[in-house]
Amino acid sequence: MIFDSLEDGLLFVKQFCHEHSLDESTAYKLNLITEELITNLLKHSDAISYELILIKKEYRIYLNINYASQFFDMNIQKPRSSNVQNIEYGGLGLFLIQEMALEFHHKYQKGRNIFEVIL
Repeated sequence: MIFDSLEDGLLFVKQFCHEHSLDESTAYKLNLITEELITNLLKHSDAISYELILIKKEYRIYLNINYASQFFDMNIQKPRSSNVQNIEYGGLGLFLIQEMALEFHHKYQKGRNIFEVIL
């Protein structure tokens, strides 16, 4: 699915969760991860459209978001503080995605940033 707004991306996720009868916990994680990634893309990239792919295969959900843009430096570092109020701005969302997902990868190929998440 090609999208250009947070609302479009989240509507697609909602429909996917409904069509595949995902349990509440998995649907929540998928929605939160997608929202964080799309928000980052809209905020920090110069892309004008994005592609969102969702696949359910057996007991796993595969999420792929990709877009044509400059390389996005996805340096995920564990926060230095266990108190969320003391964590510095930047990177917390990507760190939380990494903690929630079974796998979380980023690569840059042929001028496209590609985010892959497995739940």
